[in-house]
Amino acid sequence: MSQRLSVHLLPHLFSSDEITGGVAVVIDVLRATTTITCALSEGAKAILPCLDIETAQHLAANSTNEKIFLGGERQGKKIEGFDFDNSPSSYTEKKVAGKTIAFTTTNGTKALHAALSAEDILIGAFVNLDAIISFLENEERPIHLICAGTNGNITAEDVLFAGAVVCGLVSQNKKDYQLNDSATLAASAVQEPLQNDQLLLDALRKSHGGQNLIQLGFDADIALAATRNTYPIIPQYDKKSSRITI
Repeated sequence: MSQRLSVHLLPHLFSSDEITGGVAVVIDVLRATTTITCALSEGAKAILPCLDIETAQHLAANSTNEKIFLGGERQGKKIEGFDFDNSPSSYTEKKVAGKTIAFTTTNGTKALHAALSAEDILIGAFVNLDAIISFLENEERPIHLICAGTNGNITAEDVLFAGAVVCGLVSQNKKDYQLNDSATLAASAVQEPLQNDQLLLDALRKSHGGQNLIQLGFDADIALAATRNTYPIIPQYDKKSSRITI
């Protein structure tokens, strides 16, 4: 029996019913899912994804049992009054170990909220690529790879990661996967960039999201995001606590 393996190029291109009962991987390579994975690997206690700035500020202001820090961006820039931006390099062990961070971004946290009807929600990026593939290899539920995009536009960096996951799963020859058209396209698009690290970095730098970051002076973030398997962890979103942990 075949298993559904779907890529969704943007959060608004699927209905909540379509992913109900499945496992979703939320993808915002530049930079939210890379940064979340980095922060948790560096010892952050939990990430609280928030749709908007006001929700994050409310959580921080009204928490009574723990101090909640603020992280995120709008249009690539640190939000005024926040403790952290959305650069993965900002989330070092020294700065984030043991901390709970309310986190809101332009695209990534919106994609996560679009995935809430899935049974399980994972956070994926190139920095934890193989860990995500290994987890999904043992899945029997439908798999949904959800690309965040940028301001409602499809972005190559997210599609390339989705394609890398599709290729990693299909290459195992353990299952008969039923791919949707977007999964087939994503797998085809990533063939050349996956050949070596430089090609992948070049592809991310040329992407819409990559060009935005270069203009903002965050070229180093692209290099970090293009490095495969730096953090072999699987961040998961818990719907009961509204937290991402490992």
